[in-house]
Amino acid sequence: MGVVVATATFARITVLIATHAPLDSDAVTYRIYADGFQWWPLFDHGIFSGNFSEREPLFPMVVNAYFQVLGSSDFHLRVVSVTLSIAVVVVSVIAARRRLSWWPALAVGFLVAVSPPLIDESVRGLRLELEMLVLLLLYIALDRGPAKRPLLDAVLVSVLGAAMVLTRTYYLPLFGVAVAISFLARYRPLRRAIGLAMLAALIMISAEAAHRIGLYAHTHDVFYDTAVYNRWNANDEYFRFHRPLPHRELFPTLAEYQKFGLYFGPKISTIQYLFDIHSPQEFVRDSLAGSREIFETVGAVVVRTRLGALAPAGTGIDLAVRWLVLLGLMAMLFRVRRHQRLAIIPAMVLTWWAMTAFLFDHGLLELYRHTWQTFPLALIAAAWLVESVVRIVMRRFHLNRNYARWYRLARSNFDLALFPIAVGLALAQATLSSRFLLGDVGLLAIAIGLLAYRRPAVGANALVLVVSVASPQLAAVAAAVALVAVLARERPAAQSLLPVLVVAPLALAISIAAGRLSSAALLFAVTMLCVVATVAVVARRPAGRVQLIWWLAAIGPVAGIVSAFEPAAAPAAALAPIAVIAAAWLVLRGERWALAVGLVDLAIVIFVDPFFAWFAVALGLGWLIVASERFPGARPRLAAAGAATAALGLLAGGASLSATSPTGDVGWSTRLASTDSSITQQITADRRGDNHLWIYGSRSSAFTDYPVRVVVNGAAITDDLNSYLATGPPTWVNLRLQTTPNPGDQVRVQLIPTGKPNAIDRYIDIGGVYSHVAGMASAGTHAGTYLIVLGDDSLPLAPGGLPEPMVHGRWQLPMGEGLPGELGAPVTGREQSETWRIWGAALRITARNPFGLGPSALGIALNQSDGSIAPGLSARDEYLQAATEWGWAGLAGLLILLAGAAWFAWRSRDGQALVLLVLTTVTMVGESLLLDPAGAAGTWLVVGLCLTAGAASRSTSRA
Repeated sequence: MGVVVATATFARITVLIATHAPLDSDAVTYRIYADGFQWWPLFDHGIFSGNFSEREPLFPMVVNAYFQVLGSSDFHLRVVSVTLSIAVVVVSVIAARRRLSWWPALAVGFLVAVSPPLIDESVRGLRLELEMLVLLLLYIALDRGPAKRPLLDAVLVSVLGAAMVLTRTYYLPLFGVAVAISFLARYRPLRRAIGLAMLAALIMISAEAAHRIGLYAHTHDVFYDTAVYNRWNANDEYFRFHRPLPHRELFPTLAEYQKFGLYFGPKISTIQYLFDIHSPQEFVRDSLAGSREIFETVGAVVVRTRLGALAPAGTGIDLAVRWLVLLGLMAMLFRVRRHQRLAIIPAMVLTWWAMTAFLFDHGLLELYRHTWQTFPLALIAAAWLVESVVRIVMRRFHLNRNYARWYRLARSNFDLALFPIAVGLALAQATLSSRFLLGDVGLLAIAIGLLAYRRPAVGANALVLVVSVASPQLAAVAAAVALVAVLARERPAAQSLLPVLVVAPLALAISIAAGRLSSAALLFAVTMLCVVATVAVVARRPAGRVQLIWWLAAIGPVAGIVSAFEPAAAPAAALAPIAVIAAAWLVLRGERWALAVGLVDLAIVIFVDPFFAWFAVALGLGWLIVASERFPGARPRLAAAGAATAALGLLAGGASLSATSPTGDVGWSTRLASTDSSITQQITADRRGDNHLWIYGSRSSAFTDYPVRVVVNGAAITDDLNSYLATGPPTWVNLRLQTTPNPGDQVRVQLIPTGKPNAIDRYIDIGGVYSHVAGMASAGTHAGTYLIVLGDDSLPLAPGGLPEPMVHGRWQLPMGEGLPGELGAPVTGREQSETWRIWGAALRITARNPFGLGPSALGIALNQSDGSIAPGLSARDEYLQAATEWGWAGLAGLLILLAGAAWFAWRSRDGQALVLLVLTTVTMVGESLLLDPAGAAGTWLVVGLCLTAGAASRSTSRA
């Protein structure tokens, strides 16, 4: 403990001594309030005086107490936050001891002590540290057994609650949820628990009411603080971020804003801000996106600028901490039925994230300062998960008292070490020099062959993972060796392998795509055939099939680990949806251990995979549950819950079709470097009051001999656009129109270079996006739309930095790391290209090329067919992808393969195989699944399971 505290003290004092910058404006305000604070009377300049504008009074009171001893100065204000930050480290260890043994608790304290964001925040003189301290004290008071004096316990909790809301009012919901969970879990009978919780809430609300009475005395508004924050947020979005918010009557004019500042304007409530100025659909969508963004800030060493060469290690540590936090919170919720108080930490963390997610997504909250209040509690959840897993393993295998048994178990399962060896050899190929590649191939063939021979089910799963991350050549070799090994081990009758021939039409079509043979197509076909045959041979026996499903359920976390260690292998996470269904099937068979694994798989799907994978997983889970015999009476409720979940997903996905937050970067730019070049943009005015022309661009130099004339409807509005443009990165500039167009009027804009432009140091660049925008036409380009738009004196920007018209009607999904086959495409191209246009272009290409374009040729063809589609994209539909690259014969072969697999699974009434097949076929509607090696490997595995469904139907039909 002493080492942890000493580390925290040394780190913070060192930064404090080295800090010479002036205080933040908020810290200056707090110092003024602290200097004016009086301890008595309470309602004059005291804690209930409401004399601190929109700020809550507890932090000024604490600062005043420090100033009474140290004196008032900027440095002493920093001392306040530094000492409170050190106290947070100590109390974090004490809070962690509620659930952890000493060493994990000290680890939590150490991570809080060395966290760079918390060290940096500790010297700012703000209230973050006080908030964290009060939250930790509340958790300590709530997560314990029944008190001998319940009334005193309720009073203590209420005092801490009063401290919370007098530090930040928005902790009211968090306090209510946490207290309700704690008291209902600790006290019986129910009416006693409710009474104590109501007593605690009443005292806390009394303190809050006293504060609001003071506010009313000074401002004549009980909710002055929330109204000010709402006004601030709305004005910030409208005037600083230039977002096109509705209800102009709820905003001041630009002149009023510039004269009176951020807080000026009509009073608006929280309901008006969230659901009038914004919308319920937008609130749900952006809260989901904000939750993901907050999750991505969690880590131990998130400030990596100080790590130098160790930055990659810091990235790995952050990733590990982030996922341990998420899984720890999920595991605590999973154990709530046995230990109700475990829900306290998830409730506090998730409630705070939910309350800040929307504003954080809109750029209205500071990173760390407004989102990390529950960071120590999140670390406790992560440490609890790690310690629980270690204890379960030790108890399961008697590690603490039976080393001989563990040794025998390890020796008998020594061949399982070939699994990570095979995957490691596949990953190593990307970093090996060419002279070692042959040796790597040989070692991988030996490892996968031995594993497939000794443990066919494990070998088949290892093969799927190897195919997901290896090169096509290595994948084909591994698949062929694994097939030979399982054939030698199982010795199946030749007749039993006849169903595998359903793969032949697709393999043949791939091999001769575009009317020519190619090595890439042959390798793909060989890998497909060998993986399907290997899985089919292994799954013929009931025991082998069940073992295959066991290992398949765990392949999601393994794929996630592989992706973490080798970012280039990120598509391996595409196996997670199949793993979710496998884990669910095992849970319904009574395998309780699979629930935890399935939750991990599901988390990977939610945070990594695209939207169609979500939808397919939800559909598959619903099918399994409704068909299960374990929940006959609960089916209506389960169906209702599934429908609600699907509605939420569709709401989030549907909301993403309208104005979302795109990347702030342009997709492409056009250079005007000669007098022969020009730009023409035709714009249809769509609202009143748009009297400015906004242009996104830059100029090469400050020379004045290459001016660009801007002509609007035949009349020049400036002869020197260059004087408006910056010489650095492109920026938005605006030119006032001579007349204001009415809605429906056509505005023709021309940019014409004059003087002596050249391509070396006298040119301008005008940005563009890949989207085609309704009401805009960019003559002379088929690559999309120039960033030349109409607006008023504030440009209508979406949250990401592009004009609002540029992001309407695009298929921009709310979460997911990217679509299969598009990881190599430009980020701007992936986000700005419209799925509808991609599908249309792919259909036209298919009609013109009945024999296909050949493997990996569609990305270039789409861009050549329609310039608004960025290069390197997929068809975003596997059926279209197959038709365009492999021809009509390839599409027919794919349909024959899926239909044959469905027929074999349906004939044997194998519900589990059918669900996996539905998962795959539905995902293919919105993703070019076979472009990613992991998606292809997962597809071949599912087909192999379906083709031999009849051989094991009796043992696999329980779900």
